[in-house]
Amino acid sequence: MNDPADIRDRRHLTGHDILALNFVKTDVPFVFRRHFREGLRSHIFELHDPESVALEKNGVMENGVRIFPRSVPFAMLRLMRYRFSSAGEALAEIERFHTLLRFLTTDFVADSEEFVVDYRIHGKMELLLCGFQEYVAGEVFDPWAFERYPGTLSSLADQVSALRDTGMPESRFLDLLERNARRFVAALKQMMDRAGLIPDLSGVGNLIVTKDARLKLVDINNISRVCFTPDVYIDDKGYPVCDKSVEVLAILEEHFFGTPRPDMIRKDPVYRVFLEPDRLGLVREKEKAFLKKGIG
Repeated sequence: MNDPADIRDRRHLTGHDILALNFVKTDVPFVFRRHFREGLRSHIFELHDPESVALEKNGVMENGVRIFPRSVPFAMLRLMRYRFSSAGEALAEIERFHTLLRFLTTDFVADSEEFVVDYRIHGKMELLLCGFQEYVAGEVFDPWAFERYPGTLSSLADQVSALRDTGMPESRFLDLLERNARRFVAALKQMMDRAGLIPDLSGVGNLIVTKDARLKLVDINNISRVCFTPDVYIDDKGYPVCDKSVEVLAILEEHFFGTPRPDMIRKDPVYRVFLEPDRLGLVREKEKAFLKKGIG
């Protein structure tokens, strides 16, 4: 049963809730604002400069017109919901992120300063893993859109170009995006091969396309073992995260690089395992069971 007093059990928090935490100073020099994407495994808050928030609220006159510029966060705060049984378990989680960062670098994953605090709840101190994470501006990349809509890459180029101070021809943007996607996929395959790990690539919003034509992973809370066993691995929430993330890699290769799926399966032993038709069917059943729980 959920404990309404425990932030790890609450569905939503406010900035006032953050300031009430025992490990947060009440006079912090920034404003906490709940991020529009509430994480399944973490509470996610934006950190804003108070002056930027004041401009957003009060506006500023430009050429006789009052405009209200949106405040842009300078960082993100992440409070993980998972209950760690020991400091070693929390440190192992941090080490998985450092492994991810080592292979992908800050070119392709949001940097984060991970730290563990004592969280006071019901008179006791419990471990809580937090992170000050880089804010990544850009457009949400939905890998599954390729299966639903045509022209996804061109549409994405148009959206991201609106964020740029200087224009970039669409052909140039897509060329850069393809080259960076190749680097991204290569780094992930190297991580799978050498460390036996893969991050969650499958959630809508886990990947951002930046204005300089890069795919950047912003959800770093679910780094899974690569499991080649016949039984499909599911994470602590019941989601087949490893298999679905490998499917995303295949989608990137198919739609960014133009590699036919049969060629991928023939050449790559990872795809031969994870894209096998019976296994894909089993993964779909696991995914349906997860969605039926209503926590996705």
